[in-house]
Amino acid sequence: MALLRCNICGGDLELNADMSLGVCLYCGSAVTIPKNFEKKERLYNRATFLRQNNEFDRAMAVYEDLLMEDNKNAEAHWGFALSKYGIEYIKDPDTGDYIPTCHRTQKELFSQDIDCKAAIQFANNSTAQIYIREAQRIDEIQKKILDISIKEPPYDIFICYKETDQDLQRTLDSVLAQEIYQELIKNNYKVFFSRKTLEYKLGIEYEPIIFSALSSAKIMLVVCTNPEYLNAVWVKNEWSRFLQMAGTESKVIIPVYRDISPYELPEALASKQSLDMAKLGFMQDLIDGINKILKQPSQNPYTQSQSLENEKLIQNASTYLQLGNYDLAEETYTKITGEYPEDYRGWWGKMVCVTENFTKLPEDCRQINVWFAYVRKLAADNIFPELEEQYCAYLKNVSAREANSDMKKTKDLIGKTQKTLAKLQSEKITLENTKNELIENFQRTLCSRETELEQVKSSVTDMQLKAEDLEKKAKKFRKTFTLCIVLGIFFLVTPLFIIDIFVMVYVWRRKQSLDFDSKKANDEFQAALFSQNTLEKTIAEQTHGIQKELLDSKVKESNAKIRQIESSTLLLQANLDKLNQYLNLGYQRIFNLHYALMCREIGTVYELKAEDNQLRQAVLKP
Repeated sequence: MALLRCNICGGDLELNADMSLGVCLYCGSAVTIPKNFEKKERLYNRATFLRQNNEFDRAMAVYEDLLMEDNKNAEAHWGFALSKYGIEYIKDPDTGDYIPTCHRTQKELFSQDIDCKAAIQFANNSTAQIYIREAQRIDEIQKKILDISIKEPPYDIFICYKETDQDLQRTLDSVLAQEIYQELIKNNYKVFFSRKTLEYKLGIEYEPIIFSALSSAKIMLVVCTNPEYLNAVWVKNEWSRFLQMAGTESKVIIPVYRDISPYELPEALASKQSLDMAKLGFMQDLIDGINKILKQPSQNPYTQSQSLENEKLIQNASTYLQLGNYDLAEETYTKITGEYPEDYRGWWGKMVCVTENFTKLPEDCRQINVWFAYVRKLAADNIFPELEEQYCAYLKNVSAREANSDMKKTKDLIGKTQKTLAKLQSEKITLENTKNELIENFQRTLCSRETELEQVKSSVTDMQLKAEDLEKKAKKFRKTFTLCIVLGIFFLVTPLFIIDIFVMVYVWRRKQSLDFDSKKANDEFQAALFSQNTLEKTIAEQTHGIQKELLDSKVKESNAKIRQIESSTLLLQANLDKLNQYLNLGYQRIFNLHYALMCREIGTVYELKAEDNQLRQAVLKP
């Protein structure tokens, strides 16, 4: 029988009765089963494998083959949509859930994509509901990426290249790309070059930044010295997305190569006009070609005199600042950034207004840091250092506030953790006492009944001996009575008959008395024996029966709770140790940590102690 793999983690599926739906045995995800799957097993699994390995273009080609055979194939439409948006499912280490991640963000929401809609339209009701829920999850992630990307500055040129080879060594492509990058920025172009652009963005998602750069750039330079590099997953992801955007927007892609033939480039790039980096005058030709496309003169636009209207707005905003009217000043600076985004003074002015001339400490500096990043890119080299020094002085005040806040939070958490530990210890003691009391009561009751049983056994033995003794005596008198009857017949006509009658009466009475006593003793023996059997049964039930099972169940439940408390105690104690460790860093070290983190956000170099940052992340998780 054909075996379909989970389209999220690649695990085996357990199918329902009508084989329309499968549940992954590994990650628990519900997966729809395509119609006539057994006939197309290889294609489905190959497409899933390629998509899960981020080879989205190749996966789309396989899904297209499936749709050529059946255009109403819901699963193929769904897989095509996932590949188009570069959806990869990443396992959350905390929850174990698989979270969708978008590597090929589009401006159109996933749920509005034509293939997503087709998948929902052609699927059955239960499958369509799965698609709708998953599309909503992907939409939320896509919205977050788009929200971040619109805050990124625009770029003129995007340089696509392979940074490292299979041995994780820097490639020749990277070196050549950096040479091109340096020439372009000398000509005042805004260039996305991942080695530099992402240098100070460690620890954040790159996709919003890359998407913003791909969307805003008018030109992409594809640097290549080895054709295999262009088919590397993430390199191809960049140039293929740019080509897709170029189909609807005015964008130009220029392959630049060396030591290879242009015919060795991928077919989609080989048809483009390219440049040989080994050719004499290559850099001049490249700059001239870019200037023609972007129609940008080689002069620095940020050192040219601004228009009279812009200067008037700058003057008005400065006046509002002098008057202390930050609202009107911010409104004016916002107008400047909208109409003259190339003028750094507009972005700097917004920073001054929001912080009320760097005296007000906002709750969140991220938006201000974004504006400062624009100032860094737009301000002249002789102006920026003074601005950076002023803003860093302000960030020290913010860092002081954050350091005090951290110390207060840490002290509060230490107090709460200690209270929780004390409460858990009290609960553990109570559980152990209750458990021990149950065991002691059980053993005490068992011991008491075993003592009682020994006493009953002793009484039974005595009663048995007494009954047997009385029975022997009764038998003797019965024989004597029979003998008296015989003698009476023999002495019937003699004087001894009278004596025999008296003896016989005595013997008869004595026999009757012994018979009664023997029967009574035997009844008491049987009653005592019954009590002994009942008590033995009770003890057996208590030792191996329901009562023992009930005790074992209660003890097991108590032990489970105690183990859970001990586990929680260990975790809390470890966290308490880390809290104390972080608090013991002291104010100055925590201040330096916050200042280093803020400097890293704005691209200013300041030593960051990684161990301190890791400790803070461990004890003060957002």
